[in-house]
Amino acid sequence: MASRALKLPTSYALCVSHSESLIAALGRNVVIADLDCRRRLNTSHPLSHPSHADFSADDRLLVVKSTWGEIAVLDTKSGENLCSHRPKRQDEGTAIRFAPDSDFLVDGSWSGEIRVRQVSNLSVIESFAFEGEMIKAVSRNEQGDLWLFAHTTKYKPEVAETPRPNVSLWKWPLRAAQSTFSVGLKTLDAAALAPTAPYIAVVGFCEETNVRVLRILSSSGSVLASTPLTIGGTGSSTRWSRDSKLVGTVSKGGFVIYSAPDLTPYATYPEEYPADLAILSNGAEVVLGSWSACRFAAMVPSDV
Repeated sequence: MASRALKLPTSYALCVSHSESLIAALGRNVVIADLDCRRRLNTSHPLSHPSHADFSADDRLLVVKSTWGEIAVLDTKSGENLCSHRPKRQDEGTAIRFAPDSDFLVDGSWSGEIRVRQVSNLSVIESFAFEGEMIKAVSRNEQGDLWLFAHTTKYKPEVAETPRPNVSLWKWPLRAAQSTFSVGLKTLDAAALAPTAPYIAVVGFCEETNVRVLRILSSSGSVLASTPLTIGGTGSSTRWSRDSKLVGTVSKGGFVIYSAPDLTPYATYPEEYPADLAILSNGAEVVLGSWSACRFAAMVPSDV
């Protein structure tokens, strides 16, 4: 990649295209930049409080979702808002992702629905409802033929013990879950399917050890490795490298990156208000987004 400096604004969420040619930084505005020549392409404000984004497979489109549940599809070259959808009432939810052919989008809601949307007008063409649950994470592998959804049960004071979180794995096109299993945690803050390997990274609170942990699970739910995390940071964003050999997450006072699947400490980056990260070129470089700055850093192995 070129060495020209690229300055990105304060960023609460980051998104890198499948080709690693583009990056989107979400803060007050949405900034789209070219990673090859290290320059901004456009800045726009398609909706308030953007929280999730994803690029289409051909890099032509960027879908952005807000904390309200509003969705906008942008042209990546111009930043033009091509279509948008605002729910009648707040419908906060999780990440929105393009399907493999980029004609459809998949997102989840805290009201317990998984939705398949038409990209052209954002209409819902299929939905799967889970009464009493919240969809806390939406993730897919690089090929897009395998999808993961994280489910948590809504708290009810009359229920003595809330069921533990679980994840479901689906094949594309979505019809029904192929498998569902518990992650063995009291709470589930993040869940991410590895792009090219049969691994799942989860972050949550382990009641048995009384600490927050990062775990690597097999595709059948077996725990392959687990490591404690210091509670802190702003969120629990957990990101894989494209080759599935590194996984990074947010911890108190910075970002931590581990080798996968054994979770051997690989690199740390101090940051007062860490929010999101993106691992580039299979570990050659990392983008670090926080409430105070967004910066690029070389990936240098160090003791954690």
